[in-house]
Amino acid sequence: MEIKDYAFRETICALILGGVPSVLVCYFPGDGGLIAFFKSLKAADFLIWYWAALFVGHLLLSAVDYWWFKPNETINSFFRNAHDISEQVGFSLLSVYRVIAGALILVPLILLGAEYSMDGLLITAAAYGFALAAISACCLLSWIQRKTADRRPRTSNQ
Repeated sequence: MEIKDYAFRETICALILGGVPSVLVCYFPGDGGLIAFFKSLKAADFLIWYWAALFVGHLLLSAVDYWWFKPNETINSFFRNAHDISEQVGFSLLSVYRVIAGALILVPLILLGAEYSMDGLLITAAAYGFALAAISACCLLSWIQRKTADRRPRTSNQ
């Protein structure tokens, strides 16, 4: 896949996971609900470190799964299952970035539409800079996920 394919896919995922909920929160409870929703997107630092540790753990397990010789099917099966589980939990950070990016794409537009001002325009531009950074992080994490998922463990048959 090319970078534009990743960017398109991650933007669509971000809009579905973060943009649509922010529009729903704005539409039903109103602007106060939207601001509370947007503030709630900032996870505590220890959670970010936890998700980053899960990601690094997946990378390490992926490397061990690929490079370490596994002499029998039992060990091979154990590592295959552990790798599958670590892939699912190791990329939790990807979902967090998608939600944040989607909210950063639509929330500033909603707020700018509610109260247009030059300050609001500058805040929208800054939010789009952060959204671009979040989409870039999503593309990188998605690329790493695809690369580590494509690896097949070495077995005694190889």
